[in-house]
Amino acid sequence: FDVLLMTQLATTIAAQVARWPLIWNYDTAMFELAQVCTPVGVAFFLTALPEISTSQRYAGLPPDDRVTYLNVLRGKSSVIHEFFVNVIENSNDPRVQEVCMRGFQKYIECRCVHGSILSSSPLLKGVFEALCFATDERLVQASRDFAIASIESIDETSDEFFDSAHLQHLVGGLMKYVAHPITGSIEQSMVGAKPDNERAFLLVDVLCQASDSIVPATFKNSGDKSAAMQSLMPLFRNLLRATMHFSWNVVRPTLFAWRTIVDHYFPALDGLMQQVTEAIVCAAQYTEEYETTMDAFDRDEYQEYRNDCRDALRYFCDPELRPSTFREVVNIALTHLNSVGSKRGCNWRLLEAGLHGVGALNKFCHENEPALVPLFEGLHSIASELSMNPSIYCSAVILVGQNSHWVRAHPGFVSVAFNIVASSLSIPAGSNEVYPMRLKQNHVGCIAFAKLCEKNARPYFESHPEFFFPLCDQLWTRQLPDMSCSDKVIVLHGL
Repeated sequence: FDVLLMTQLATTIAAQVARWPLIWNYDTAMFELAQVCTPVGVAFFLTALPEISTSQRYAGLPPDDRVTYLNVLRGKSSVIHEFFVNVIENSNDPRVQEVCMRGFQKYIECRCVHGSILSSSPLLKGVFEALCFATDERLVQASRDFAIASIESIDETSDEFFDSAHLQHLVGGLMKYVAHPITGSIEQSMVGAKPDNERAFLLVDVLCQASDSIVPATFKNSGDKSAAMQSLMPLFRNLLRATMHFSWNVVRPTLFAWRTIVDHYFPALDGLMQQVTEAIVCAAQYTEEYETTMDAFDRDEYQEYRNDCRDALRYFCDPELRPSTFREVVNIALTHLNSVGSKRGCNWRLLEAGLHGVGALNKFCHENEPALVPLFEGLHSIASELSMNPSIYCSAVILVGQNSHWVRAHPGFVSVAFNIVASSLSIPAGSNEVYPMRLKQNHVGCIAFAKLCEKNARPYFESHPEFFFPLCDQLWTRQLPDMSCSDKVIVLHGL
């Protein structure tokens, strides 16, 4: 069959059907239609009917009649559902299956389907199985669209049709399929040298939409937060798997889904959110792909992704949500810092990601924060090695500059901070194309130096005049390498 032709024919009928009195007798109309059309033809016709109950382009009914007609369709939604299910079960053609999926999806989108029908629906089960395991691209995309429409129908509270039972049935049915087909598909996508990123995108899209709709509705309508959390655990676990194991461009939407979840934070969620924090820090690490195959445009896009990771951690740190996130990120960085020189060796990429996270959360670090003491001690112990790893050195310098207010409250670390930052000034900003010592347009060392001077200049330079005057001389004679005029202005401002 010709999909475009069939769609046009069905749409044409829909445009005239408001003037067809027989449509008000659904059973008779379907009997007459079945005498002259194949099941696929009937499916196309049924797909066109829900739009008549809306105010969209083909609606030919007055407003009051649309409401009446909507109630007619709601009363027949179970029969219509069975028809679509039967057509799918009797056809192996992915095109037919797609037509039926998209057909019943129209009824969901037009608010004709109660959650009690979807919760036990073989169609919904088939949709999730196709989303997870089908090989036909159009069928997989149709499954994704159907799943999203089902999830979004949770938000329907506009009339008595969508009662509390609607939400209970729908959430229960959706969580059932999130727990099994999606879990298996995510695990399958994680294995092998080349993960299935296209399917992973669709799975994560569905999980994120579920987070946006199901999580708020479940917590809002449940008197027992612990019970609500347990019912949502399949969703949380799969989102966590996705954040931990998928590639960065697939992970990115999950960062915003976690914000929705943490909005409903309560103590029982603490263990989960601690794992999420670690997963986001790890997800921000530089990859081999970043170093070898990405061009400048892709690397800029990856830096934007790292900004999203930082923003997610900052969101968690809100005093009314999880201020403990700051210490958790410090501990992650410290764990990898302490492994430097060990037999097992240090994962330098994870260390950089941890330092990057700590630097991003400076606004949530109070002056007397004890967690930074061992971290600064660790940075001091590897100061001579920092210049050998540009990515870590850059993040360490930013961290020190961002936490200059903490350094002021801990005078014992003033020299440590200035030594780390001052040494970076001798490294040209563009000395490493992949990991430049630059933050936007300025040298990171210059920015950090000015921040340190603003808080700590007097105690440091009074005891280190041998650094102050040579630095002034270098600026005057333009001997500092690869330093722009704006960078020099920043250093001069600090001096």
